[in-house]
Amino acid sequence: QYFNTMSANMEQVQKDVNEEIKARVDEINALAEEIATLNKQINVIEIDKRAVANELRDQRTVLVDRLSQIVDLEFIELPVHDTNNPDRETGAHRVIINIAGGQKLVDTNEFNTLACVARTEEEKVNQSDADGLYDVYWVANNRTGALGDEFHLYSPVVGGALWGLVQMRDGNNEENFRGTVTQVDQVNKQVTIEVTEEYLLDMNKCKLSDTGGKIKLGNEIYYYTDWTFDSTTNEYIFTIDESANGETLRQGLRNKDAAIGASVDYQGLVYYQSQMNEWVRIFSEKFNQILKEGFNDYGTAGEILLTGNKETDDSQYLFREGLGQLDAQGNAITTVSRDSDTYYRLTAKNFDVLQAIVNDPDLLATKIDPAAGTDEYKNVEKLKDMMYDKTVVSFRGASTSEFLTCILSDIALNSNSANTFADNFANIGKSIDNQRMSVSSVDQDEETVSLIKFQNAYNLASRMIQCMTEVYDRLILETGV
Repeated sequence: QYFNTMSANMEQVQKDVNEEIKARVDEINALAEEIATLNKQINVIEIDKRAVANELRDQRTVLVDRLSQIVDLEFIELPVHDTNNPDRETGAHRVIINIAGGQKLVDTNEFNTLACVARTEEEKVNQSDADGLYDVYWVANNRTGALGDEFHLYSPVVGGALWGLVQMRDGNNEENFRGTVTQVDQVNKQVTIEVTEEYLLDMNKCKLSDTGGKIKLGNEIYYYTDWTFDSTTNEYIFTIDESANGETLRQGLRNKDAAIGASVDYQGLVYYQSQMNEWVRIFSEKFNQILKEGFNDYGTAGEILLTGNKETDDSQYLFREGLGQLDAQGNAITTVSRDSDTYYRLTAKNFDVLQAIVNDPDLLATKIDPAAGTDEYKNVEKLKDMMYDKTVVSFRGASTSEFLTCILSDIALNSNSANTFADNFANIGKSIDNQRMSVSSVDQDEETVSLIKFQNAYNLASRMIQCMTEVYDRLILETGV
């Protein structure tokens, strides 16, 4: 129940962050439109150098500041010259705003917009991802809404709040699927990919989608429907659906890089979900192995206790097809697929207890000696010792009982790092604001001194006028001139 609840909570947080990403993208679109409108109004006023639109320029500066908080940008303002007389400036200006490393958002009174497109079930990147996570695309035609190129959402140059949200939603500690294409089977629509990363060779750490997804081969995107892992060659075989986006498998893809998802150097929600899944699988596999080596109260061999619930029906997994286990012919299993009954199918979300043992606790294998009485519980002692003996089973070099210690350490380090960066950037922001205010703002002390100075000057001038008035009065009225 703890892991079920924690997984559900993380999934909800991922959904919330996903909606926040959409809100930020909508804000970028709104700011781009407002800035383009202001650019047009400023040029109308400043054409032929008739005036300077200071108020409108200030409004634009405020909008650009807001935009820079969401995404990194480059602001360029160029004078517009007379085409007939290149040396003459017209007074108008061309304003260009590039975001996320050179992607054009605003060009004077023209602007581009972005659109969020929810991933379908067949486009999931990670096994435990929430449904409907957004990818971001440029809109090629604002009138029809036709989409253009994909926005480079996973580039570190995105910056700002948007990049922070992406790191939180998709941060995987740089542990995405990646390898090299070694073989292309155009007949069976399969591509073989060799992997070398340690986390890709361990099915307990596998987080590939179990509903299909998108894979990048070279510079082309394909949709896969199924995958198989061969532990003898360290290769994954993906079944490609060419009809999904019209791409055709080519022999030219051999030796090309392959990747699923992006490598995000942050321990975000994807990382913590995969850590929970890995621990649940490692712990359950060893726990169940000890039970299967024991005997229950009926004197028969034990069954597993920890399992996962299937989504398609009310049944549960029995984990009888794992790597290294024996198949029906007695041969060691060396290949597993997405649909195999392995511990890959077990996640923190579907983690449960075998219903058969819930219904009949006497099936629990508590004994080592099948002939012993009900008081024999040596197998239970083995289960208890397993928790603290990392030579029996370990998680990240520690015993399985230290799982929360490992995770809380990650959280503490990430929290401290985030707070430190936030404080540093807040201080940098204040410094920049102070520099700006020193140029554009009003110094109250200086203005107070000037006010007193001009007030005194006014008083003196008033007294001078009053004195001259009295002189004239005396001269005219009392001397008879």
